[in-house]
Amino acid sequence: MNKKIYLLALVLVLGVAFTLGFANQGFSNGLAQATKSSSANPPTNLMAEVINSSTVHLYWTDNSTNEILFSIERSSSTATSSFTYVGQVNPNATNTLDTIAGVGPGVTLYYRVKSIPNTAAGGYSNVAQVTTPGSPVVGLGAPTNLVASSTSGGVALVWNDNSNNEEGFYIERSGPSTSSASFVIASSGPNTTYFSDPLTATGTYTYQVRAFSGGTYSGYSNSVVVVRNSSGTPVAAPTNLAAPSSPNSVFISWTDNSNNETNFQIQRSYSSSSNSFLTIATLGANLNYFNDTSVATGTYYYRVRAYNTLAYSGYSNVVYIAHNPTITAPTNLTASSSPNSVFLSWTDNSNNELGFHTQRSGPNVTSSFVTIASSSTNVNYFNDTLVTTGTYYYRVRAFNVGLQSSYSNTAVATR
Repeated sequence: MNKKIYLLALVLVLGVAFTLGFANQGFSNGLAQATKSSSANPPTNLMAEVINSSTVHLYWTDNSTNEILFSIERSSSTATSSFTYVGQVNPNATNTLDTIAGVGPGVTLYYRVKSIPNTAAGGYSNVAQVTTPGSPVVGLGAPTNLVASSTSGGVALVWNDNSNNEEGFYIERSGPSTSSASFVIASSGPNTTYFSDPLTATGTYTYQVRAFSGGTYSGYSNSVVVVRNSSGTPVAAPTNLAAPSSPNSVFISWTDNSNNETNFQIQRSYSSSSNSFLTIATLGANLNYFNDTSVATGTYYYRVRAYNTLAYSGYSNVVYIAHNPTITAPTNLTASSSPNSVFLSWTDNSNNELGFHTQRSGPNVTSSFVTIASSSTNVNYFNDTLVTTGTYYYRVRAFNVGLQSSYSNTAVATR
């Protein structure tokens, strides 16, 4: 009898344990599946531009519709483990500014962006890099403004010499494929700013230059790409580049002088230095205009070149524009009080905002406005649940990178 009772108790205990284990296993799998299904696609086409010695402008393509924020990470090397979090931006954002005061001149920084939530391994954008303005504090100054042009006799290189104590310069080349390693092909004496590479083979070649003195080396110059054309037919450079400014964009146009291009490359910079331009768009053949809508207040420089699968043209003339865009303020702000919150709504009158800042003053005070929320682009409402009894005053304004609209009307609600 005792043996039967013991066996029955053992069966009951094992049954409960199995049931709990199965239930726990099912809950865990269900949570993992829900998390996976809500993962946001990573951003792409990340680009970075140095605005000044303390600010970097980042912008990317948003490929998701369900992110709750974008996480911004920065590193001083390409090692995955060295990236650190430096900030976050709202969902649907496609650009932001990173303050880099104290980093120092001549330092290369690397950036990546991740959409949250994202459960994929990695899940990051491409890595973009910038070099802070100025030469390193010690050592040899790196050459800058390296330009390469293909000639009938080879490839001609010219650069700016930024050091006064070098023994010479090493010229490096990779190619004819874009995946080839870079090797030193020649050295030149001190104070030289040019080199002619007697290259006759066709293909895509990349060049870079650095100064040396004994066992000390400067940083590298910018890299330049040359495509040696087997057909011998050059691609004519575009001319007459112009860039009038409109309230919300910069519209650039040019004269197309080539009949064999497959694309045009649009480049932009915050300075006229040739090694600070970044490609912001690629257009098809026979087009002669581009509308740049990703601009904030500031001075911008533009240049354009044509290319095909065999060769690049020279660059067009460089044009600059002092852009001072505006954002139209929201209007018709209303505030409706309910037992547990105050609901705000307004009319969105702008088409270039990144979002809206909502400000509140109170209770019973009209002159102490503080920002209580930031909403995304095209959102025209906000529900304020963090209020107690009293009279509250609200106002809203639109914002973009480095730009804000004037305030809406002030709305009042009493709880």
